[in-house]
Amino acid sequence: MGTLSQSLRASVRWLRPLLAPPLAVEKGPPFSVGYFLFAGSVTLLVAVRFFSELQLQLFYADVYGGAQHDQLHWSAPLDDVFIHFDFARSAARGFPFHWIEGNGYSSGGTSLLYPLVLAVGYRAGFAGTSLMLWAGVVACLCVLGVLLTGRALFLRAHLPNWSAYLLPPIFLGYGVLSWSLFSGMEVALLLAVWSATLWTFWHFSEDPSAPNAALLRRAIPLGLCNALLLSTRPEAVCWVLIFIVFCWPRLKSLGFLRGLKGLSVISLPPLLVLVAQTIANRVFTGEWSAAGALVKLELNHPYWTLQQAIDSWNFFVEYQIDRLMQHHLALPFSFRDHTLDEPGWLLVWLAAVPLLAPNTRRYAALLWCFGLSWLLLTALNGQVRWQNDRYTVPALAMLLISAALGLGLLCKFVMDSAQPWLLRPIVALALPVGIWILATGQYANYRDQVWFFARASRNIYDQHMTAAMNLRSEQPAPHRVLLGDAGAIPYVSDLPALDIIGLGGYHNLPFARASRLGVGAIVELIQRMSVEERPDVMAIYPSWWGDLPSWFGREKFEVPVRGNVICGGAAKIVYAANWEPLEGSESPSSALNDASVIDSVDFADLISERSHQQQLKDGYGFVVMKLLPDPNNPKRDLWDAGRALPKFTTLSVGLTGLRPQEPVQLVLRYTAIPRTKVELSVDGHVLPVVVLTRQPGWAEQIWTSPSPSGVDGKLQVQLRILRGELTAYHLWATQGPSKNR
Repeated sequence: MGTLSQSLRASVRWLRPLLAPPLAVEKGPPFSVGYFLFAGSVTLLVAVRFFSELQLQLFYADVYGGAQHDQLHWSAPLDDVFIHFDFARSAARGFPFHWIEGNGYSSGGTSLLYPLVLAVGYRAGFAGTSLMLWAGVVACLCVLGVLLTGRALFLRAHLPNWSAYLLPPIFLGYGVLSWSLFSGMEVALLLAVWSATLWTFWHFSEDPSAPNAALLRRAIPLGLCNALLLSTRPEAVCWVLIFIVFCWPRLKSLGFLRGLKGLSVISLPPLLVLVAQTIANRVFTGEWSAAGALVKLELNHPYWTLQQAIDSWNFFVEYQIDRLMQHHLALPFSFRDHTLDEPGWLLVWLAAVPLLAPNTRRYAALLWCFGLSWLLLTALNGQVRWQNDRYTVPALAMLLISAALGLGLLCKFVMDSAQPWLLRPIVALALPVGIWILATGQYANYRDQVWFFARASRNIYDQHMTAAMNLRSEQPAPHRVLLGDAGAIPYVSDLPALDIIGLGGYHNLPFARASRLGVGAIVELIQRMSVEERPDVMAIYPSWWGDLPSWFGREKFEVPVRGNVICGGAAKIVYAANWEPLEGSESPSSALNDASVIDSVDFADLISERSHQQQLKDGYGFVVMKLLPDPNNPKRDLWDAGRALPKFTTLSVGLTGLRPQEPVQLVLRYTAIPRTKVELSVDGHVLPVVVLTRQPGWAEQIWTSPSPSGVDGKLQVQLRILRGELTAYHLWATQGPSKNR
């Protein structure tokens, strides 16, 4: 025990210098025109390089297709960019936080702040696809802000003023980061807000001459910036916590009451943002979590155990590190037939150099905490592998800034005559060699990223945007388009749409949660929509959605993509939708003998299951769906989805609205393997065991249940599978005509 306490005290002593503010801060010149022009020129040069290649690829696409457009078209390398554009257009039209006006509030936007920034450009005239140009302008301004903040970081660390000029080429010299910065996603804005928060953090924690009352006032902008940071990306909660932890020594120096007030001012605004968003999600969608968390986080996987989620997290932590080291940071550099082994670690070693010196250690520790915490948090995201690792690049940005600090520190070491004379020439020789290796090794990667940016944008243009323009030109125009990806198609076509993945949102229907269960749960929610509101057109990748297109669609046309590097399939297929098999599936086929349905549970319908407090025990209850002949009309098909219940699974539901002291008949629609044995209990009373025989189509089993004993008219029904396997689709509770009528 003593050894453990000694280790903890040693750890605290080691961490204390990292958290404590520096005794003297060299703020340096407040502004440098030369650095501003240099950083701005590098930023503009990189942006023009990416965007000009994009326009060239779109020109090739138009030449190949023979299309003639009367205006310049823009595209983006990710369909997700257009999700932000959808939210931005709705906000500009007076419907903030709506994916599409008329669909209601949506929690599927990955950023609360970014669509509002884009909406400013939309209102200023950057409508249509030119909103991508506005996104590029925003990205340039944001990147410039990050680079200016980086210069202040160099000066506060007592590094030479000229060494700050190393930051722009290092920060923008890695193609994968520049790819994401100028992709139209919120990465650039996130880093800019982080930079602003860093300024307010310095203003609060690193001015030893500020009186206590002034520090409390300075905590206000830090709290507001923390709120903006969380509004830009929900994953930034880890950065907010790190800022609070590094503010702790200054808060502690204020005394207990003042420190508590300061802590409240710093942490309350982001907490209010989190609480407000959570309440809005619950009120408008019925879910506490945002749609993106339901769709992407493996902790929300409905069929996984906690251990499986932990294993997935471990995998994605390792994946992100390997992806950075072995791919994005790898240097395809050889000298006389010798290839460097794992050269991507060279940048990591360089980023670790600032941890060795007292004047840079605190800032490097801050950057490393930001990077590592981001990487660990995003590993919860099951989609972190896709979209050119855009989820990981904020961690890479922190690594690059720390590496630039490391270069600046090594340059200072070489120039310092007080340092050992033998080491200085070694470092002086190693510096240009290391820079040359990094530069020449990254050249091929950077060139590939520029090409990938333009080709991916061309893919989105060839497939998603072309499909949208074809849909928009149809006469009559589609009433509503069903989509498997809420992006360019609704934005370019400006048609009402339904995103069955759930990021778009449709009123309070839980499509995000249903999409994790399977296609059957999605169609159950479409069944809840009125006939007039259901999609009449589907634009999807058929390989994503199983039997959905073959059962409910008739192919109209397809939109292929050439040289695909980013789209989810080789062709986007457009179908005319037909939801006729849904009609009649909510009523039992068995004769009710003048009885009427009082209550029913539609299994695989999340809303029905939730309202009946459905519980599953000893089984996952996988959602399956079937299309079988209607027992009352064999010439038409009848669709339904249900829960597959293997042996020993128990399913419990609560039925309400029944009339007390009157007989109840329970009707179960099912499919089962032969000789499946089931046991039904009602309010704890076990009914005789039933052995189900094989049926060629839809089958229904009827039980006579005890009457509700209480005046509330409730029954608790429990179905247990004793042998075989059964899929439960519907459970109806029926009663005859009331005796009081």
